[in-house]
Amino acid sequence: MSKQILLPKLGVSMEYGVITQWLKAEGDSIAAGEAVFEIETDKATQLYESDVSGYLLRILVEEGVETEVGTPVGIVGEKDEIVETVAAPVCAPEASAKSEAASAGPAIIASAENVSSEKKKIDATPRAKAKAKEAGIDLALVQAKKGDGRIREEDVLDYIASTAVQTAPPASGVVPYSGIRKITGEKLLESCLTKAHLTVDMEIDMGKALGMCQEARKLGKAVSVSDCIIKACALMLREYPMLNAFLTGDEIRLNEIVNMGYAVDTERGLFVPVVRDVLNKDMETLALERKGLVKRALENRLELSQMEGGTFTISSMGTLGIASFTAIINPPQTGIMAVGSIEKKVVALPGDVIAIRPRMKVTISADHRVVDGAYVGRALLFLKDKLESYEL
Repeated sequence: MSKQILLPKLGVSMEYGVITQWLKAEGDSIAAGEAVFEIETDKATQLYESDVSGYLLRILVEEGVETEVGTPVGIVGEKDEIVETVAAPVCAPEASAKSEAASAGPAIIASAENVSSEKKKIDATPRAKAKAKEAGIDLALVQAKKGDGRIREEDVLDYIASTAVQTAPPASGVVPYSGIRKITGEKLLESCLTKAHLTVDMEIDMGKALGMCQEARKLGKAVSVSDCIIKACALMLREYPMLNAFLTGDEIRLNEIVNMGYAVDTERGLFVPVVRDVLNKDMETLALERKGLVKRALENRLELSQMEGGTFTISSMGTLGIASFTAIINPPQTGIMAVGSIEKKVVALPGDVIAIRPRMKVTISADHRVVDGAYVGRALLFLKDKLESYEL
């Protein structure tokens, strides 16, 4: 008896996912607990492991297609079993009748208990409906490319492209806007549109912090400046808890612990693993955990649980030589801190003494609905004092 593989829900907020790679081909045997495909969400790439044994009879969703949670993506059954029927996706309020477009391949027919052949309502995903409404397009004019007859966002986009007047100059190449890049971009756009961003920056003398890190390394402790910044930032959030809060409806929820998101640039895009409960970790433990998470991010081995629960985020471009920049808040957080490079600068010290000092600029972007600029300014003064005195 065949069984559908449904696109799994890997997180509370997950609505869509992308199968980046099928690890099995049609006809291959599958053992219970064996990985069948890789699925990419807005937070991580994970393996889907089969809960049954059998053979992969059919692949219903190809690699790279954004798919709703609960949609059938494959069928597992006995060897040489003939599959004639596929039940309606659990995410769909109604399933469409058999599509004529599927006549070139095996028929995919919704189960009789979920479908009435008399229904004329157009079956489309929520994103397809939203895109069609935005573009002023009648969905009845859009043809579904998949055999189940359901109109998806890419179908609407293809229709728009086919009917648009080509006035733009020819492109030198096309890069798909999909996967992590698209999901991250949509989340950041949402943040810009829904949060009242304010930015405050400050320059900090890092001489003492650098010296203490060098001493720690001489003692065999793998502590870096990044770890010092994370610890100092956590102390700042304990002192200024409104920056470690979430705005939900009419409530501002103050988080009891500091879970620090640490942005990591990878070949696949930006990932933000979370160092948990920073205030209760010593510097060496903090350093080991951060480095382990960064390594997993670069190797594409982060688990979803390692990127959930962040209460504040730090993003650094110091290794690229970027002196300063502003970052976009990661919802539902209230703030994010952008860290620039440490540069030697000529400065005037007390007593009008001129010296060359290692200086670093940090910029906090915060939600003005939750905090005011002066509050962020005082928080930065606290951070400056901690790093310049190295009271960590």
